[in-house]
Amino acid sequence: MSGRRGGAAGKGGRVAAGGLEVPFAEPWFGGDLAGLRVGVARAHHFPADGDPALPGVFDAAVSVLTGLGADAVEVRLPYWRELITTVFVTAAAEGLAHHRAELSRRWDDYGVAARGFLAAGALVSGADYVQAQRVRAVAQRAVDALFADADVIVCPTASIGAPPFDALADAAGHQDHAGVFGLVHTPYWNALANPLLAVPMGVTGTGLPLSLQITGPVADEATVLRVGDAFQERTDWHRRAPDPAGYAARASGGPVGSAQEVRA
Repeated sequence: MSGRRGGAAGKGGRVAAGGLEVPFAEPWFGGDLAGLRVGVARAHHFPADGDPALPGVFDAAVSVLTGLGADAVEVRLPYWRELITTVFVTAAAEGLAHHRAELSRRWDDYGVAARGFLAAGALVSGADYVQAQRVRAVAQRAVDALFADADVIVCPTASIGAPPFDALADAAGHQDHAGVFGLVHTPYWNALANPLLAVPMGVTGTGLPLSLQITGPVADEATVLRVGDAFQERTDWHRRAPDPAGYAARASGGPVGSAQEVRA
């Protein structure tokens, strides 16, 4: 996020998109969130195998927002498992449609996990695909209703810190992200039309970044950006970088020595 200031609340305009003129609201970057209602989504985001530092880091991030004047209200995201299933059904079918010709010519150029995922698209019937889109429509209406009581919704982007690249390899050295898919919470929102911003909010005990998702109503990017900007005006996690030496020492149980897990 930039530190730019400009625009007044309610000021906006129109932008051409695909031949249509779409109204938009200009973000108001004022650092003050007084009166803003922040929906706090906790269910499904704190599993037993999540990082132990996450609950405290997330609560601290919510406290930053309320310290800026926002009012926190607890919300529960509807159709959680249904929407995640819908995303994978849709992505597998559409992915295979796009990659089918290349897969037949360049099979070995695709990763093992990618090949398996795209091949699963062949098992999705036309009826399955249509039903997935129906689920998306039903869920979108249910999520839209949440914004009657909240201006934005916040939740962890993932239940774990950003994993090191080598931790995503299987025993044969192939990249395989399947082990972390269930701990990453972007797929839920991928099925919907809501704007979403992810910002750094802290680190795990081994110094890996943890992230906060800020989601707004459909077409209300302005409020999402306003909240993200205010959060980063009050925190400096976005200015820090993980220290690989510090992570490696803590992950192995060895002494960290003079290396710090996070450096400015």
